Amino acid sequence: MGSPTLFSNPFGRAAFLVLLLGIAAFCFWFDPSEVSFFPPCPFRLLTGLECPGCGSQRCLHQLLHGHMERAYGYNPLMVLSIPYVVTGLLLEYTPLRTKHSAFHQRFYGKTASRIAFGMVVLFGIGRNLF
Repeated sequence: MGSPTLFSNPFGRAAFLVLLLGIAAFCFWFDPSEVSFFPPCPFRLLTGLECPGCGSQRCLHQLLHGHMERAYGYNPLMVLSIPYVVTGLLLEYTPLRTKHSAFHQRFYGKTASRIAFGMVVLFGIGRNLF
């Protein structure tokens, strides 16, 4: 049997869910474009260029308010990757992993991870060129 993880017991799952809901509530109530206590991007501070994650805090705030178009304007990669990330989480932490193990391996295995990383790098380069 494998080693226990955060999600292997009900308390761990509940604690993670409470933490996630707390972060979502915080991001819902505080608009990063209006308050100054959100941390700035260190990559942008050092280089003046936008990293692939720049705009993610503002994007998340807009997504939580249901403003897809505004969210897309802040970070299109984040908005477009939501279905992929949610599917990956469902496959990883639910019984779907064993039911659809070939799908899980194909779309979330080592090769898929490398492709996703390459897309993030290309997005980071592209957003500074255009």
